[in-house]
Amino acid sequence: MPVGRGKTYLLRIISAVMDEELFFGIAHHKLILVGKDGSYTKQVGTSYIMIAPGQSMDLLLEANQPNGLYVMAARVFFFFNFVKGNPKAF
Repeated sequence: MPVGRGKTYLLRIISAVMDEELFFGIAHHKLILVGKDGSYTKQVGTSYIMIAPGQSMDLLLEANQPNGLYVMAARVFFFFNFVKGNPKAF
């Protein structure tokens, strides 16, 4: 995603996963949470967010770092298959 240094961008992150909460962040950048699930929130600065299935978050990203490539990463909060190998589950 090409961005211009010194500009601020609104990112709408939508979690389209089924069962897992995710962490999301952008390397060396601060995110400011301004909305959640279609409603405004008090602005909160953070280096990453945790987002649940079906949830949406509006984030401000200030491109204040030197030009370069920065990793945008999402990682599962917790992964464990409760059903696999457990015939009594469900």
